[in-house]
Amino acid sequence: MDEVKGRLNIKVFTILLVVAYIFSIAIRMIWVYQFQDNPQFSWNNEIMINTNDGYWFIEGARDIVNGFHQENDLSPLTQPLSIVTAFLVKVLPFSFEKIALWMPAFFGSLLIVPILLISRLLNEEKMGFVAALIGGIVWS
Repeated sequence: MDEVKGRLNIKVFTILLVVAYIFSIAIRMIWVYQFQDNPQFSWNNEIMINTNDGYWFIEGARDIVNGFHQENDLSPLTQPLSIVTAFLVKVLPFSFEKIALWMPAFFGSLLIVPILLISRLLNEEKMGFVAALIGGIVWS
């Protein structure tokens, strides 16, 4: 298969992908570094999540893990994010609170993958890298 003129080789492209992913996680979690010693941001000796939608999905995961659901509760038991969170809580050795805190950063940062892949198709990997750096930190 011939290389497209001007396209970065796969090793360089992979390095750009990894750098953009790590950058996205680091920027998303900078507030953890800033507020980790503030007791007002902690619950069960873990720093709390900071978004309303995060609490909604975590409520569903909590109900799945605990095996109960209250009548008239609008808990999102069938939402994929609640199911994935509950699964990760059951299989990983981390606390529920820690998974709730870090999961959005790890999964949300995956947005950089399609951005970089599309930029590769358009033969604009360098501009795609810049777009991935920006796009990876603006998505909630």
